[in-house]
Amino acid sequence: MKSNPRTEGDAFELNLWQKRQAALLYHFASLEYLKGLKLRIDALINGTDVLLDDAQVQRRDAVIVNKRRGDRNTPANWAKCGFPPLLDFQQKTAKQIAKRTHEAYSITGAYQCTRMLSEFSMRCATEEEQTAFEERSEKVYKYAYYIDDVMNRYQHWNDGIVYNIWMGVESEYPSLCIRRHADLFPRLPKFRVCTDVIAKIGKRPP
Repeated sequence: MKSNPRTEGDAFELNLWQKRQAALLYHFASLEYLKGLKLRIDALINGTDVLLDDAQVQRRDAVIVNKRRGDRNTPANWAKCGFPPLLDFQQKTAKQIAKRTHEAYSITGAYQCTRMLSEFSMRCATEEEQTAFEERSEKVYKYAYYIDDVMNRYQHWNDGIVYNIWMGVESEYPSLCIRRHADLFPRLPKFRVCTDVIAKIGKRPP
């Protein structure tokens, strides 16, 4: 957002679109939104725990282990190597919630969790179970990435992207769908612009 330099103390009114952008930024950076991420991670972990328990009860390890791959695709291996990234994601989010009392903000552990889980096979699950896990985890990651985008202020967050987030995008491909966020704000909050803060476009304020 560009504007002409103003004298300290001058009144500055946001237009409607700027108010919508500000509302989204505050929403994704809020403690309430971060707590929502924690709840979603908890649900994902609980669902994964049930999946692994079912696999153990059904003794899937016995039919998955082979001489070539060993126990790489077994529920036991996923529980040992795949579960920790989820727990780390959960713990990091809990710590971030605690740090908000000191007004400390940071990105989530979504990227690290996604990258680490991509290295482990889900062949211990049925096709339906794997699809369900991927859909649940994708929703959690997309939820978390809004926090990351706000904290990092990625360059691709232009007016077009913010407009899509505000209005929503429908697609036959789930990964391309964007939830409509305008409905969260039947009335826009009131904002006061601090004109005494000096910052350069493209850089974080001091």
